[in-house]
Amino acid sequence: MEDIIIALYSIIPFVIMMSYLPQIISLFKATTEEVRGISLSSWFIWVSTGFITLLYATFIMHDARFIFVSAVGFGCCAIITMLILIKRRRCKIPVVLAETTEHIAQ
Repeated sequence: MEDIIIALYSIIPFVIMMSYLPQIISLFKATTEEVRGISLSSWFIWVSTGFITLLYATFIMHDARFIFVSAVGFGCCAIITMLILIKRRRCKIPVVLAETTEHIAQ
Protein backbone atom coordinates (compact mmCIF):
# COMPACT_ATOMS: atom_id res chain seq x y z
CA MET A 1 0.00 0.00 0.00
CA GLU A 2 2.84 2.39 0.83
CA ASP A 3 4.35 1.89 -2.64
CA ILE A 4 1.03 2.75 -4.27
CA ILE A 5 0.72 5.96 -2.24
CA ILE A 6 4.31 6.94 -3.10
CA ALA A 7 3.68 6.25 -6.79
CA LEU A 8 0.48 8.30 -6.77
CA TYR A 9 2.15 11.15 -4.90
CA SER A 10 5.01 11.12 -7.40
CA ILE A 11 2.68 11.95 -10.30
CA ILE A 12 1.10 14.93 -8.54
CA PRO A 13 3.61 17.48 -9.95
CA PHE A 14 2.64 16.48 -13.49
CA VAL A 15 -1.06 16.72 -12.63
CA ILE A 16 -0.43 20.17 -11.14
CA MET A 17 1.41 21.36 -14.24
CA MET A 18 -1.29 20.01 -16.55
CA SER A 19 -4.02 21.70 -14.50
CA TYR A 20 -2.32 25.11 -14.53
CA LEU A 21 -1.21 24.95 -18.18
CA PRO A 22 -4.59 26.01 -19.67
CA GLN A 23 -4.65 29.09 -17.40
CA ILE A 24 -1.07 29.99 -18.36
CA ILE A 25 -1.83 29.62 -22.08
CA SER A 26 -5.03 31.63 -21.65
CA LEU A 27 -3.11 34.44 -19.94
CA PHE A 28 -0.53 34.56 -22.74
CA LYS A 29 -3.34 35.04 -25.25
CA ALA A 30 -5.49 37.36 -23.11
CA THR A 31 -5.82 41.05 -23.67
CA THR A 32 -5.17 43.51 -20.89
CA GLU A 33 -8.88 44.12 -20.46
CA GLU A 34 -9.58 40.38 -20.10
CA VAL A 35 -6.94 40.07 -17.37
CA ARG A 36 -8.50 42.86 -15.29
CA GLY A 37 -11.30 40.49 -14.26
CA ILE A 38 -8.93 38.01 -12.60
CA SER A 39 -8.67 38.33 -8.83
CA LEU A 40 -5.07 39.25 -8.12
CA SER A 41 -5.59 39.08 -4.37
CA SER A 42 -6.52 35.39 -4.66
CA TRP A 43 -3.38 34.66 -6.64
CA PHE A 44 -1.25 36.56 -4.09
CA ILE A 45 -2.71 34.37 -1.35
CA TRP A 46 -2.02 31.19 -3.35
CA VAL A 47 1.55 32.29 -4.11
CA SER A 48 2.15 33.19 -0.46
CA THR A 49 0.78 29.92 0.89
CA GLY A 50 2.66 28.00 -1.79
CA PHE A 51 5.89 29.71 -0.78
CA ILE A 52 5.32 28.96 2.90
CA THR A 53 4.56 25.33 2.04
CA LEU A 54 7.79 25.16 0.04
CA LEU A 55 9.75 26.59 2.98
CA TYR A 56 8.11 24.06 5.32
CA ALA A 57 8.88 21.18 2.96
CA THR A 58 12.49 22.28 2.60
CA PHE A 59 13.47 23.30 6.11
CA ILE A 60 11.14 21.27 8.33
CA MET A 61 10.15 18.09 6.49
CA HIS A 62 13.33 17.53 4.44
CA ASP A 63 11.29 15.33 2.09
CA ALA A 64 12.44 15.49 -1.55
CA ARG A 65 9.05 14.51 -2.98
CA PHE A 66 7.22 17.05 -0.82
CA ILE A 67 9.75 19.73 -1.79
CA PHE A 68 9.29 18.95 -5.50
CA VAL A 69 5.48 18.94 -5.31
CA SER A 70 5.53 22.21 -3.33
CA ALA A 71 7.98 23.82 -5.75
CA VAL A 72 5.87 22.92 -8.77
CA GLY A 73 2.68 24.27 -7.18
CA PHE A 74 4.40 27.45 -6.05
CA GLY A 75 6.09 27.90 -9.43
CA CYS A 76 2.84 27.58 -11.37
CA CYS A 77 1.06 30.06 -9.10
CA ALA A 78 4.00 32.46 -9.36
CA ILE A 79 4.00 32.26 -13.18
CA ILE A 80 0.28 32.99 -13.34
CA THR A 81 0.57 35.88 -10.89
CA MET A 82 3.47 37.39 -12.84
CA LEU A 83 1.56 37.08 -16.12
CA ILE A 84 -1.42 38.87 -14.58
CA LEU A 85 0.84 41.66 -13.29
CA ILE A 86 2.63 42.00 -16.64
CA LYS A 87 -0.62 42.14 -18.58
CA ARG A 88 -2.16 44.66 -16.18
CA ARG A 89 0.91 46.87 -16.36
CA ARG A 90 0.35 47.20 -20.09
CA CYS A 91 -3.11 48.56 -19.38
CA LYS A 92 -3.87 51.89 -21.02
CA ILE A 93 -6.26 52.86 -18.22
CA PRO A 94 -4.38 55.00 -15.67
CA VAL A 95 -4.21 53.66 -12.16
CA VAL A 96 -4.12 56.13 -9.26
CA LEU A 97 -1.84 54.75 -6.55
CA ALA A 98 -2.00 57.71 -4.20
CA GLU A 99 -3.39 61.19 -4.29
CA THR A 100 -1.05 64.09 -3.72
CA THR A 101 -1.95 66.90 -1.34
CA GLU A 102 -0.14 69.65 -3.25
CA HIS A 103 -3.37 71.22 -4.46
CA ILE A 104 -4.65 71.50 -0.87
CA ALA A 105 -1.66 73.58 0.26
CA GLN A 106 -2.22 76.17 -2.46
